[in-house]
Amino acid sequence: MKNFTKIIKPTLVAVSITAFLGLSLPTFAGIQSSDKTEQINGNAPNIPRIGVSGDLLVGKTLTVPKDKLHYLFGDKDDGENSNYWDVDISRSTIEWLILAPNATVTEGLAAPAVYTGESFLIPSAAIGKVIGMRITPTTKFGLPRENYQILIMNVVNYGGDGTDPKEVDPGDTGPGPIDPNNPANPKDPNHPNTENPGGNPDEKNPDVGGPGGNKEDGGDGNPGDGSGIVQDGDRYKVIIKSTDGTVILDETKGTNQERRPNKPEVDTEYTVSIVDSQDNNKDVTSDFEKSITWYFNGQMITDPDGVNAGSTTFRTQQNNDLSRARSQDERSEQGLTISITFDNDPDAAINK
Repeated sequence: MKNFTKIIKPTLVAVSITAFLGLSLPTFAGIQSSDKTEQINGNAPNIPRIGVSGDLLVGKTLTVPKDKLHYLFGDKDDGENSNYWDVDISRSTIEWLILAPNATVTEGLAAPAVYTGESFLIPSAAIGKVIGMRITPTTKFGLPRENYQILIMNVVNYGGDGTDPKEVDPGDTGPGPIDPNNPANPKDPNHPNTENPGGNPDEKNPDVGGPGGNKEDGGDGNPGDGSGIVQDGDRYKVIIKSTDGTVILDETKGTNQERRPNKPEVDTEYTVSIVDSQDNNKDVTSDFEKSITWYFNGQMITDPDGVNAGSTTFRTQQNNDLSRARSQDERSEQGLTISITFDNDPDAAINK
């Protein structure tokens, strides 16, 4: 049997003896790092005021201007000389809502957004209803980057969280302004305005026009009634139907479903009528016939047969070869929408 005692290292023996006797080894000098803390928190971005400009009429555009009257963004951390617009991306979070005039705050919070962005083209589906908004104060930099969502139930009013951007309490208990009556808890995220989460109805926005707006002239010679209800501002309405009477567009109706009760079909002839909504929908097509132009997806149709300009009738494709010739594309007409334009001044030269 071999003798292994000669290969036991002296260092190992020393460590074993030290451990046995309960002695500690000396530590070596050097740089020692601590654990990291949580991230530094600043103040949440806030929007003391938000409002829109535009007319409450179908086909008109509402927008949130970047000025101090309609839109004020702030973050206490930015300092007096900061350019808030460089860091603010709140406007990209604006959700536009179509609500019943008597909708509750709960319904406003749950309503699906019909569009997200800085501007909103009012659709026919909004007739008889009001436009609302949800916006999340959001900044490009800093922490927290977001604040609680602001809800405006009717855009005839200004909205906002009611705070001054230079007087926001630190967001050390979480994002959002602090309730001074209960400093340990931020305001309810679904109700950023504790007294009036639906907006500021006592502060009317003077730049919202239309019959339901706040301007002195609502567009019809009378002051707006301040209701916020969307109306259809076009006097003349378009009706498109097939020769067998199947209606594919009727602008005299209110809802989207009523306006577009049927889908256009291929190899079908359609006729347009123009009626006067201020004269019991009297047919006035002959007053505008010469200026009628047909469109696919908003682009003028080039028809080799010359039936486009000044024609009250239009026939959809009989086959794909004919479609390519007039739609200026290597495709079928299937999937395209149909519309018309006309000069709505009966005394215009083109209509004579």
